[in-house]
Amino acid sequence: MPRFCQVPPYANGVICKFTNNTLEMKRLTARDFEDILQCTMLVFEGLFLEDHNKVVQSLLYRFAQWHALANLRMHSESTLSALDKTFKHLSGQLHKFRDFTCVAFTTLESPKEKAAHEHKAACDLEHSGWTTISTSMDQA
Repeated sequence: MPRFCQVPPYANGVICKFTNNTLEMKRLTARDFEDILQCTMLVFEGLFLEDHNKVVQSLLYRFAQWHALANLRMHSESTLSALDKTFKHLSGQLHKFRDFTCVAFTTLESPKEKAAHEHKAACDLEHSGWTTISTSMDQA
């Protein structure tokens, strides 16, 4: 199972080389997200047990299908209908992922995500006019 950094560049920049840690990539552009989406099925293949792998692969496929339709430069009634149908399938897959796969795994935030959430919570608290009062319970 290859990791993102093992995916070779493709066709003179169609898919660019990934960094060693895709999670820590900064200042992502739409092109970066598109490259990640195009390679995700390959990178995630076999990462989960078979039942969950089917759900994840199907979800990633629906995301790629929806993305391809949404990026069309010009739409017709048939492409809009296909986009709507794909969105409904995608929504169903997201619900299946949430109800079946997510509950089967314990996940943790990365240190960067945790720090960002704590910083946002502190900023929100500061901007709301509330101040925190330290108590002996907080220090225990």
